Amino acid sequence: MMINQERNFNLGRDLFFVAFSAFVLFFHLGRGSLATWDETIYGVIAREMVQAHHWLIPTYGGHVWLEKPPLCLWMIAFCYKMFGITEFSVRFFSALCGWGTVLTTYVIGSKLFNRWVGFLGGMFLLTSKHFIQHARLGFMDAPLVFFISLALLFFWLGREKKGFFALSGLALGLAFLTKGPAAILVIPITWIYCVWAQELSILKKPSYWTGILICLLIVVPWHAYAILQDSNQFFTDFHHQVLQRFAEHLPDHPGGPGFYLKVIFNKYRPWILFLVPALPFFVFQTIRMKNKEMIFVTVWIFCTLGLWTLVKTRLHWYILPIYPALSICVACVCAKVVKEKYILPAGIVFLITIASHVKRNVFEANYNPDLKSISASVKNIVPEGKVVFLYNSTDCSANLFYSGRSTRSLMTKESLMEAAKQGDFYGLISKKDLKDIMPSPAGLHAVVRASAGELFLISKE
Repeated sequence: MMINQERNFNLGRDLFFVAFSAFVLFFHLGRGSLATWDETIYGVIAREMVQAHHWLIPTYGGHVWLEKPPLCLWMIAFCYKMFGITEFSVRFFSALCGWGTVLTTYVIGSKLFNRWVGFLGGMFLLTSKHFIQHARLGFMDAPLVFFISLALLFFWLGREKKGFFALSGLALGLAFLTKGPAAILVIPITWIYCVWAQELSILKKPSYWTGILICLLIVVPWHAYAILQDSNQFFTDFHHQVLQRFAEHLPDHPGGPGFYLKVIFNKYRPWILFLVPALPFFVFQTIRMKNKEMIFVTVWIFCTLGLWTLVKTRLHWYILPIYPALSICVACVCAKVVKEKYILPAGIVFLITIASHVKRNVFEANYNPDLKSISASVKNIVPEGKVVFLYNSTDCSANLFYSGRSTRSLMTKESLMEAAKQGDFYGLISKKDLKDIMPSPAGLHAVVRASAGELFLISKE
């Protein structure tokens, strides 16, 4: 009788966890408008895949685009086929992978420690502000985190059942096909773990190297094909996206060695309050007890932090792969204080946390509402093939996504006047900037054709 009650309790908890995490990550996912950076770029590329059938060599605005591998772009294109060309389609695969990461964190915590730690770890991750926001955006980072976490889970399971190494290699290959060299993080984590935990024999197993071979079989074909099709573009993009970002601070992406510590402190909310005391205690216990499970989590945390700190170009979402490990760390310490019998009050705390995120608009992703609203007018007024000029704005990819019209950015009044002299002229301009240039003594005789919010569509008289 007691065994059946425990099974029912575990099943109920698991079902609640799966349903609640799905609700959090898919709730109002398609609302708002896409972010100018990445989201609209990937949205445009996937649309061109569907329309022009450029499945193997992506294009952006008709030009070859090889800055990232194509897995996420394929998935967005597939979602277009399923759901139509919408914000929901752009974000669906990322949210699905975010959901997968939460569930994987639950499993990792359960396998390393126990189901209560797994549950707490998954909930800490699910309710952390930084993770929620980026899992609900159509970026490549949530899929990357998912495949990295999955590769690490299968690596851990492969220690006991060697067949899991093949699945680890599969997940690692998909991580590389998601965001290229960022997936390399799995290698130092697993190798350093093997050294510290005195399990170097793992690296000598044929099954481990079978997994690496599977990874290569997934990664090599598309990259080889891309190089054969357009080697100049491939290596130019590789230099800019990988080598240059590793070696240099790209413009507008500064940050010192402590950049990611500040990111975690500011964005792992609200659980940074628990992490600050939990992490030193966890590391101390790892060193003192030499517990292999704790070593695995500790290596995951510090390898991620160390490797991304070595990369000179620093963006706050690069650190996302650390959050499953941090959440398990916090859960492991909290589980010593908050026992499983307190699951109801713990669940209430997590529900309140989600409610606070809703109140603070964490779930709101509405980056270009005016561009989205005016896009129907742009389509009707601007003939196909004509360029729309954006004045004092860099939202070109957003306008291209929503209106389907080629867009150029003009950042000075002189460049605007020069563009207006060249045949037909169509421009998108803010209300404030419009007051500055109209009427213009330099000869820009323009009329307002449409407006949305603070944004106006103008053309020559």
